[in-house]
Amino acid sequence: MPKTLHVGVDVALKTLAACFVDDQGKALHTIKSMPNTPEGARQIQQQIARLCQQDRCEIVRVGTEATSVYDLHLLEHLLEVGPGAPVGLSLYRINPRLIKKYKECSTEGSKTDSIDAFFIADYVRIKPLLRPYSTQSPLLPLQRLTRYRRGIVKTIAAETNRLLATIFLHMPGIVQQKPMDPSAPTMAAIVGEHLTAEQLLATPLDQLAALVAGHARNGVNPDDAAQAIREAVKDSFRIAPALADSLRIIEATSAANIRALKESLKTIDTQIEKSLAAFPNTLRTVKGIGPVFAAGLYAEVGNINDYDSPDKLAKRAGLVWNKHDSGSFTAEDTHLTTAANRYLRYYLVEAANSLRIHNEEYARYYQRKFNEVRDHQHRRALVLTARKFVRLLFVLLKEGRIYLPNRASQQP
Repeated sequence: MPKTLHVGVDVALKTLAACFVDDQGKALHTIKSMPNTPEGARQIQQQIARLCQQDRCEIVRVGTEATSVYDLHLLEHLLEVGPGAPVGLSLYRINPRLIKKYKECSTEGSKTDSIDAFFIADYVRIKPLLRPYSTQSPLLPLQRLTRYRRGIVKTIAAETNRLLATIFLHMPGIVQQKPMDPSAPTMAAIVGEHLTAEQLLATPLDQLAALVAGHARNGVNPDDAAQAIREAVKDSFRIAPALADSLRIIEATSAANIRALKESLKTIDTQIEKSLAAFPNTLRTVKGIGPVFAAGLYAEVGNINDYDSPDKLAKRAGLVWNKHDSGSFTAEDTHLTTAANRYLRYYLVEAANSLRIHNEEYARYYQRKFNEVRDHQHRRALVLTARKFVRLLFVLLKEGRIYLPNRASQQP
């Protein structure tokens, strides 16, 4: 049986630590610290070559923890240049949670980079069926765009919540009664840039309606909105003028941040659609799946041949429920697994939310699941809809089919 050299690399922003382990789990050599640069990668290559020659190893397996993007340069370097010896090379990116749980099974209580590198190497040793890392260069540009977009969307949501909290502190009736969307530019402009509560109440309705019309988009009746705003302000608590001045500045700044982020989102969406054109697929044949969701799903799934069933793809996205039973007891409430690709789960759930609105088949399924329970109806129904969509996603990517909902063979 050919000898194997197992290498664990603990990667940080500036440094690398490496441990080299044989088939029996014995540490042959440890490098406690080297720079996370091409020079550090060359040191690892040199040590691999030396140990392979010394112990006559024919296979090298290198593992890193998938911590942010700190290990990607090292892995790409090893793929391009090789291990520094005429041996078979396999690379693995491992979920840090798995390494942490594996280490907890031991009696080792210390936490250092070199110790972590040993447990990474040893985990690679005892897990012969890990999925190998392969270069993501073709998909990486698209993936960086779609992941960045997710960050922008979440930032907009967080900034909107801050704006609503500020408006509530300033004029709570605006948030309570919602004469207009409190987070919309119109409301933020009126509350944050122009008038105090007293001035809003003293302004004639026709002037207030003109102010609304100057900021509002189509679909808003200025007269009705002006009357509703006045009623909401009338029912609001009064606050100290000094506090009101500070809140107006925060509201104006927060509204400007949201506008800027939304403009950035448009730019990213345009680039995502252009980048997606390089990867032909049939995802957009599904009514409700636009270019952004198609790109996010395609970028995160990667090579569909890495999954031999929809269940494996669902597990990758964390759309599986951990069982909880013991003896004759079986828990009624189970929880989604948290060990998953959060970006893939995000785009699956967002796609499901779009499908329930634009796709009749999925709208019916969502409503049926929504009506089954009384608690957490929307969240539960949305996740189950996403789980159903995984089966369709798998077929579309695996077989390149066009979505034809009227054909039984196309039903997920």
